[in-house]
Amino acid sequence: MADISGYWEFHRACPSEQMTILGVGGSGQLEFSSIENEPIEGHYDAATNAISFDDARHPGELFWVTSYTGYVMPTGEGGACAMAGTWWELTFNINPRGIQTRRGSWYAIWQGEIIP
Repeated sequence: MADISGYWEFHRACPSEQMTILGVGGSGQLEFSSIENEPIEGHYDAATNAISFDDARHPGELFWVTSYTGYVMPTGEGGACAMAGTWWELTFNINPRGIQTRRGSWYAIWQGEIIP
């Protein structure tokens, strides 16, 4: 199992954002994790290195969520050096645009460990 706790440089668009994963619970759930201090919820499967998470954070819109799926790239020493995958976004707008979907890719580079 790769330890994915730490600070990550998260790239979905420019500029990059700060992603923090404070821990992974016994059943794989991400604990106290965020992108730019906005909470994310998700799951890490240590057996396959698959990761999935989502965030819902656009005020002023009826509903907005981006779902991320991907894989962790472990190091040989039990840590992780990067993650990469794809995202899918669904937005329900109150204005005339209605429902919108977008897709893209993302990656994250490990920056450092959480210092207690």
